[in-house]
Amino acid sequence: MKNLTKKIVVTIVAVLVAFYSSVQTEAAKAVMSFEEVVNSVSLNKNRVALLHEGNSTKLQVVSTMPVKIKSVKWLSSNDEVAVVDAKGKVTATGQGTTYVTATVKVKGCDTVLCFSCKVAVTLDLDDTIEATKLSRNKLALMQAGCEEQLELVTNFPVYKVTWTSSNENVVTVDKNGIITAVSQGETNVTAVVKVPGLDTVLCYTCYVAVTL
Repeated sequence: MKNLTKKIVVTIVAVLVAFYSSVQTEAAKAVMSFEEVVNSVSLNKNRVALLHEGNSTKLQVVSTMPVKIKSVKWLSSNDEVAVVDAKGKVTATGQGTTYVTATVKVKGCDTVLCFSCKVAVTLDLDDTIEATKLSRNKLALMQAGCEEQLELVTNFPVYKVTWTSSNENVVTVDKNGIITAVSQGETNVTAVVKVPGLDTVLCYTCYVAVTL
């Protein structure tokens, strides 16, 4: 009987030790260092460009780890260029450059975090055209089924990008700018871009050659 009681006690102790160790491990995982918090939190954009007074974009505080944001305060360094509201909406008020800063308080972190986004407001159509381009202007594909990704490179917010191929017997292009070779030949892939504040659309073209 004594041996049985001893075995039971030993088993219970072993279970309690294992449980306590597991709780400690999970607690350690749940506690993030200050460096981890800082590295995981950021703004969704670090620079934006707006066209014309009244155009706007939305800034947000994002995190790659499960941290709890207690509060965010927004501030523009120059309200004559752009203002920002309590929810991070940035609105252009005049031509120039400003910085929008988010002051962030995170639960469990005594230090206040600050993040900035550069905001440029231009009223010039030529500036917009020059600041926007495709990731490639020439492309060669070597066989049918081969794919390449085209991207619109710009600092300006866009409403919509429509991709078209001038000859779908040579290549096709999907709504995300992925080009697929179909057969030998040459064609152009065009991105038609709608930019807020502009009455006209902008067009950018990439020459594509398929050689089999």
